[in-house]
Amino acid sequence: PDTPVLLLTGLASLDSALAASSQLDGLLVKPLVPQAFVQTVRNALTQRALAVENHRLGRVIEEMETRAEEVAPTQIAASPVAPEAVGETFAEPPSRALLEDQLDRALAAAQRAGSSLAVLFAELGGWQEVLAQFGAGAAEQVAREVASRLSVARRKTDIVTRVANDKFVVVCADVHSDADALRIASLILDGAARPVVVHGVEHRLRPTIGIVLTDPGLATETPDNVLENAELAMYWARDEGRASRMFEPSMRDRVVSRYEIEHGLQNAMDNGELALFYQPVVDLHSGQVVGAEALLRWQRPDQGLLLPGEFLDVAGEVGMAEALGRWTIDRALTELVVWREAETLPDHFRLTLNVSARELSSPDFVAVFEELTRKHGVAPSMLSIDLSEDAARVAASSGDAVAQLKAMGVNFNLDDFGARECNLSWLQDLPITSLKIAPEFVGALDSTSNPHGAVMVRALIALGHELRLSMVAEGVETPAQAAALRVIGCEFAQGYHLGHPGPREQVWAVPEA
Repeated sequence: PDTPVLLLTGLASLDSALAASSQLDGLLVKPLVPQAFVQTVRNALTQRALAVENHRLGRVIEEMETRAEEVAPTQIAASPVAPEAVGETFAEPPSRALLEDQLDRALAAAQRAGSSLAVLFAELGGWQEVLAQFGAGAAEQVAREVASRLSVARRKTDIVTRVANDKFVVVCADVHSDADALRIASLILDGAARPVVVHGVEHRLRPTIGIVLTDPGLATETPDNVLENAELAMYWARDEGRASRMFEPSMRDRVVSRYEIEHGLQNAMDNGELALFYQPVVDLHSGQVVGAEALLRWQRPDQGLLLPGEFLDVAGEVGMAEALGRWTIDRALTELVVWREAETLPDHFRLTLNVSARELSSPDFVAVFEELTRKHGVAPSMLSIDLSEDAARVAASSGDAVAQLKAMGVNFNLDDFGARECNLSWLQDLPITSLKIAPEFVGALDSTSNPHGAVMVRALIALGHELRLSMVAEGVETPAQAAALRVIGCEFAQGYHLGHPGPREQVWAVPEA
């Protein structure tokens, strides 16, 4: 029971894993960073040791309370539980203004003493489920029990306030380090996570805590800022699947950046700030352009040109992935028609589109794709879709969209083949027509530090050819790499040596491979 348990996962979506693993001591997501792994193990060992000690102290406190009740039950029952700390009634949480006033006085005292103040913002995960399934009465009893445990565990100088139905704030004076603050958080977590029995039903909560530790004697922090930062750290911890998290200034920077991206994207499509760049795909034997990959770019007035990695994740989180995907496909087909009407397209030209896992799992995606190809009069056989690792996983688990698109004539490429978590079973389960060799392998072709680079590329190409798939090398940056690929038998390639991503007119300006 006292052995720490960590979860290491490569799953793109962790919702189901987190829902089933509330007792985990740590969560790590692939790719694994050694420093993060070591720190997570250290934290887990420390928290487990603290939990064991807290459990022992809890038994001591319970024994003391039992003896006290036997001596003077009436006196103990009537004893107030620090009303200035936890509010005179739990059913009516004190106002934000009252908490800020208490915190303001605590900050002033810390400034005079030249000491630090820890503010912990705790949320009771699972409380809303109790409310929905067992009603307000049971949920209120659960919250009251947790509040009672916090009031017992707190130091005499600590302020414990229930600020919402399932949220508490703990203000702790004279805290000297992050380790001290985390130790206090561990006590709170231990108390809040213990089962609460109401009317014979056992309820287990999943508390999450955000922590702010002020600088010694700092006079610039306001109660509002401290509370906001502690709450932000709590949400950060919850999103990361962690029980507690210290606040870092970068959290606020990322929130501001996310807000700006979210609201900026809403206007970018209408304001002409979005554009498509194209990177040519070249036949290594003839040197001719046989295709192009459409790449989304955002020309932000205040920041310049942004790459997809700087905004697509946020777009997916705020529900804009499908709108951006539709815009991208519509614009790409529009420009493909321009090429076709100018009679610049070679035979068997293919335009490659990047489709996210969110788009592929949308029930409307196939209908939208078919609608746009009909609108522009483009044969689906002229189009290829790059399947990233996440998209391939979605397609393999529920391949209806891929099957329908394949039936229309659309081609599919497995992107970054050989790298990351690529599953070879996808070659059997998905209607792949091309494999795109990951740049990591291509870059090793002319590397003196990796004598096995060419061996790996040859093996990947041989596997693809045995499966009668065409091979595309990504990230070709030198003439030596292009020459080596040509000798090995790779048919197609793209990369900076063959053409940088650029506007539509730039696609045909390809240097000699």
